[in-house]
Amino acid sequence: MALSLEEILEKLKNTPATSQSGGAVVDEATMKKLVDQKVAEVISNPQTINRIMSEIIKKPSSPDYIKFAEFIKDATRGSKKVIECTDAETRIIDDMLAGNNVYLLGKAGTGKTYMAEKIAEALKETGYYSAEQEPYWTINCSQWTSPIDIIGGYTIDGYKQGTAIEAWIKGGVLILDELPKLDPNTAGLLNDMLAKTARENVRIKDGNGVMHLKNKKFHVIGTGNTDLKSVGGGYSGNNRQDYSLFDRFAGSMHEINYNIPQEKQLNYGMVFCVSQGLREFLDQDPSSVESISLRTMLNFGRIYQLEMLRKIDSPLAPTTYCGLEGKTFKESVMSFIDRLSADKKNRLITQFKFSSESSSGNISLQGWSLIDALDAYASDPIFIENFISEYERLTKINPHTGKEI
Repeated sequence: MALSLEEILEKLKNTPATSQSGGAVVDEATMKKLVDQKVAEVISNPQTINRIMSEIIKKPSSPDYIKFAEFIKDATRGSKKVIECTDAETRIIDDMLAGNNVYLLGKAGTGKTYMAEKIAEALKETGYYSAEQEPYWTINCSQWTSPIDIIGGYTIDGYKQGTAIEAWIKGGVLILDELPKLDPNTAGLLNDMLAKTARENVRIKDGNGVMHLKNKKFHVIGTGNTDLKSVGGGYSGNNRQDYSLFDRFAGSMHEINYNIPQEKQLNYGMVFCVSQGLREFLDQDPSSVESISLRTMLNFGRIYQLEMLRKIDSPLAPTTYCGLEGKTFKESVMSFIDRLSADKKNRLITQFKFSSESSSGNISLQGWSLIDALDAYASDPIFIENFISEYERLTKINPHTGKEI
């Protein structure tokens, strides 16, 4: 059986420098083999390790072995991939690794589902999940979600395994998206599973009556607009869940708000500025059911990118197939505004001015009206140059040549 890194290091510390005949017990070739097997796989530049190792092991001696062991530990520790995450995401990951069921609570548009998926994918990138494992499984909860979707059951095509059971068996993060929308009776099917998330060597029954052992790397993240105990004032379709469901997330509920730095990073400066301005206007009314989500920003951004690539005659600009100009960012934004009440739309167009908080990078719309901003972005040279630099930042491609930077 192959020794673990810690076991090898312990042997190195306890191995005498030389045998009774004076020869080295562990020679340089052996040490290099250990490096290749136990360290090089997690260090980005194994040649550097071998070079440093050759300097350390010139005259084998016990202190040198200890020094080398400490070097391996330091190198390995520094090589572990670190997830880039916020304080909130760090706490969520801690809850998951501790075996707690996590619940992300926030209004529409705060990126709860995106955060859950990002955390699962980041864990896979670190090697926590194997290459064969799915990082996450999603159940989109609604009043139409059936027991078959959760624990499995028979359909006209035969038995279908439930998504929750698949995650339980194979490992990964089970995302219960919009959990409050689940019918309370159907939600009760999750209780046994959620009660055993933190336990080892436990089994649950699927829709066919078969017992399945829990994967050690099974985790749960639920998302919703309510705290599960109420229906929420501004959202439709939510149900008041049984307290037993709430209890399985108690102590691990995280309130999620807009992630402004992330939104700036993922969007064009102009798109973020306009979107943030719309959000500030809508948030003046706490009862407003409309919101600007990261998803909305990205929808705006895709049209903005398409329009601006055409504007600068980029070889990457798609044809309209009709010889016409195609959809514009302004039209995309106005399609959202047209769905507001007449009073809100009128105030937004005639009275609203962007604040200093609606600035990103080299773009600032402070004091601008919405219409002024939407009339200027495609013709102002400053905004056009900003698009070019932002496109390169987001895609790593030169929009003028279509080649990677």
